[in-house]
Amino acid sequence: MESGSLTRRLLRGAEQFSVEPRFQGKAKPRRDEALLLGLRPGRLAWRRDVILRRNNEPIIRAHTLMPLASHGELGRKFHGLGRRSLGSLLFANPLIRHGRLAFSRQGKGLWARRALHFCGPWRVLVTEVFLHLP
Repeated sequence: MESGSLTRRLLRGAEQFSVEPRFQGKAKPRRDEALLLGLRPGRLAWRRDVILRRNNEPIIRAHTLMPLASHGELGRKFHGLGRRSLGSLLFANPLIRHGRLAFSRQGKGLWARRALHFCGPWRVLVTEVFLHLP
C-alpha cells in the first residue's frame, strides 16, 4: 500500500465514485487516537465516519477525528465536506503535512492504514479500513 491521496487512486478507472456519510459529530476517541491528537483520554473530538464506494461497491470505511478546538478555515472546510472526500481537502492544500502511514491487520483479514495530518495547530487523524483492496 502506498501513501498519498487514496481518493485519487480510487478515481482511476472508476465509472462511479461516491462518499456515503455515516456519522459526523462529537465523540470520544479511543485512548491511542486521543494521544495521537494531543488530547487527554476521555475528551471529546469531532468525528466523521464514511464509506467510500467505487462503482457502487463499498471499498473503504474511513474514520476521521479532529480536536474540538480546531477552528479557522481548515476546521470550517472539514465540517462542510458533506459527500465530498476528505482527500479533496487534505491533498489540495500544500501547507498540510502528512504523517507516516501506520498499517495494521484487522479482523476478518482486512487491512487498515492510519495517518496524522497537520497544518500548524490543526490536526486530523484518518483511519481507513480496506473492505476490498483497490
